Amino acid sequence: MPATARYHVEQLIHLGQIGYVHGIYAKLAELEAEDAAYKPLTNQARLYVQHFQFDDYFKFLKAYCG
Repeated sequence: MPATARYHVEQLIHLGQIGYVHGIYAKLAELEAEDAAYKPLTNQARLYVQHFQFDDYFKFLKAYCG
């Protein structure tokens, strides 16, 4: 995984840990704008947040980092 991708995922984890949902949505939008290859990641993460499934959100992001 490229260092920039890891950095973004770590930021998403941190935003989730502090409960900053608006920040998560902003970061997901930023990722999509940066590279369309992030679309599967952003779509799934957004679904977890929309349904308040934060345990699954964290597991998904940590698995994404490898």
